[in-house]
Amino acid sequence: MSIYLYVKTHNITGLKYFGRTIKKDPYSYLGSGKYWLKHLKTHGHDISTEIVGCFENVEECMKVALEFSRANNIVSSDEWANLIEENGLGGCFPKRPGSRPDLIIRNIGNKYGVGNKSNKGRIFTEEERRNISIGHKGVKKTEEHRKNISVARKVMMTEEYRKHISNRLKAYWVTKRLFELNNQYSE
Repeated sequence: MSIYLYVKTHNITGLKYFGRTIKKDPYSYLGSGKYWLKHLKTHGHDISTEIVGCFENVEECMKVALEFSRANNIVSSDEWANLIEENGLGGCFPKRPGSRPDLIIRNIGNKYGVGNKSNKGRIFTEEERRNISIGHKGVKKTEEHRKNISVARKVMMTEEYRKHISNRLKAYWVTKRLFELNNQYSE
């Protein structure tokens, strides 16, 4: 299995995205970052692709991906659409070891008075989490929303779905071990 590290550049806006893929054709692959995909949806798919490297060894890919991410400051720079450092594993982990992914702002906009494009990847403060919580309180769920939840629960009970979750958990533990190896290289 080949792992490609690539840089996608939007030809109109100049925004860049650094990522990895195991697809056979990395040039036709658009990328998977939330901010990047939103940008493509807004500005179109006129992009160019530069291959940074092709790897058979996962550990070597992780090392190169982290070095490139840090050398180009892809999370903090407004030139890049990345919300987390690329680690060569598929973006499964937050950029700071030990941080909680549910507390990371990922370009959520100013609806609750927190976050915007310039502070993507930043950790919520206690006050910001409180503001978001207050914003969600008292919101009534529509009948359609309740129906969707009911359907989702029925889907979750099928044997096929249980096998799917089992496979995802197995992959998670393998990825977690690779992440631990990644921390050894970054120290």
